[in-house]
Amino acid sequence: MFYVGVRRGDAARLGKQHIRNNIVHLMTEKSQGKMPIYVPVHPVLAVSIAACPSPGLAIICKDDGTHYTKEGFGNYFREAVEAAGIPVTKKGSKEKGYSGHGLRKASATIAAESGATEAELNAMFGWSGHQMAQLYTKNADRKRLAARAMQKWTHPTRWWGNSNSHICNSKRNASRTEVVTTCRKVVILKRKFQ
Repeated sequence: MFYVGVRRGDAARLGKQHIRNNIVHLMTEKSQGKMPIYVPVHPVLAVSIAACPSPGLAIICKDDGTHYTKEGFGNYFREAVEAAGIPVTKKGSKEKGYSGHGLRKASATIAAESGATEAELNAMFGWSGHQMAQLYTKNADRKRLAARAMQKWTHPTRWWGNSNSHICNSKRNASRTEVVTTCRKVVILKRKFQ
């Protein structure tokens, strides 16, 4: 769910037959088989699949090698999370927990923050339109834009005089509880609390 970004229904039926040339080819369940995803198999996922061979085609399967239903997979996932001592999201509860769908969200967030475009997110997660991809790229873009703005931001001395002059001085008192910075006639006083 994390490395492919599939929903639990697709994770339940994902099998060896869906991986060709190290790429997951899957028609998503939610689209009634009309929306394909093509996601390269991440090296960590490849190691996990190799380490846990299944007797059937399903990658995550029951003891007899058959795949889970969507609901059965959800229950199996929740039981595994609880057995690991991790809090689980429960219907009707206001307490925060973790779910399989949270892995999909984390995957989309990481992809967007790594620079994936809306079209790339749509292709990876099987979305159509722009709303879902925009949800993730909007926050990622804000972070990137803020980082780029800070890189462009010049030292404050530029605003108070020649940027090449050394007009700012900082002093710390002996107790290290306050820092005084003077820039020409501007005095900035900061208190540090421990």
